[in-house]
Amino acid sequence: MANTFTNTSSIILTSAALEAFIAALTPIKSFATDFSSEAAAKGTGVRVVFIPSQADATDFAGDYTANAGSAANGIDILVNKWKFVSWQLSDLESSLNQLVKIESFGRQYGFKLAKAVLQDIWSIVTNANYGSAVFTGASSTFDSDSVVDIDSALDLLYWPDVDRKMILNNLYYNSLIKDPSVKQAQAIGMAGAATPVQSGHLPNLLGIEVFESMLVPANSENLVGFAAMPDAMGVAMRYMAPQEGNTYFQAAPVTNDSGMTLGFRDFYDNKSGTRWQVLEANYGYKVINPAALKRIISA
Repeated sequence: MANTFTNTSSIILTSAALEAFIAALTPIKSFATDFSSEAAAKGTGVRVVFIPSQADATDFAGDYTANAGSAANGIDILVNKWKFVSWQLSDLESSLNQLVKIESFGRQYGFKLAKAVLQDIWSIVTNANYGSAVFTGASSTFDSDSVVDIDSALDLLYWPDVDRKMILNNLYYNSLIKDPSVKQAQAIGMAGAATPVQSGHLPNLLGIEVFESMLVPANSENLVGFAAMPDAMGVAMRYMAPQEGNTYFQAAPVTNDSGMTLGFRDFYDNKSGTRWQVLEANYGYKVINPAALKRIISA
């Protein structure tokens, strides 16, 4: 844990909160991202690098620089979103707190913040931004055959075979788990099928890495999931540092090797005899390639 906290309860709380936050936001790492614990003010521009997924080859025309080349590109994303969760403890409640409860408390609030952030980012997954759905139907009709049909549709769009992702809400994901053909694959020990099904996770199905997320927002369009390439959207995250001269007990970034970063602030209100603690996320997002995401809807 990369932080400067010396208080045991703060370390336990922020560690648990970050763990829950990262777990909920895991699918977002499928896209073009730039995460850092470096401090940045709201509205800061961050250059996020991405590789175009549908770049074409060209004819040789005398030298290798004569034609427009394809390379890793960059897009500026404003870190203009700032969400937080906070809680308060009276002097009496603080004296009764136990470290075990603090850890559970951190997980709950880390998840609450992740839910707000992730559903905000995925609010851009709409018909206006990414076009018509690649699958429409109830969860009861979604099975491995549906994935085959989706995979065929992506082939016709010339999506590369590598880096294809599919993110599904829990109902549609569980329909795949219950699919008899997937169960059969587990029974006969097909490569890449036995371990995922046993663990309740489907990292790869027909070359598509599959994620489950209960946080897929409907977006008023019956959205239940989507298939995507990394260049479908860009996401940036930075630490929102307090100004010089602040009187917080503690104020620091909370991060780890994933690069995802939360801010933690801890202060006391003398008038009410109440201690306040805050977890916050400073981030931004943007559509990059509208052709690199296909929606899955229920109706």
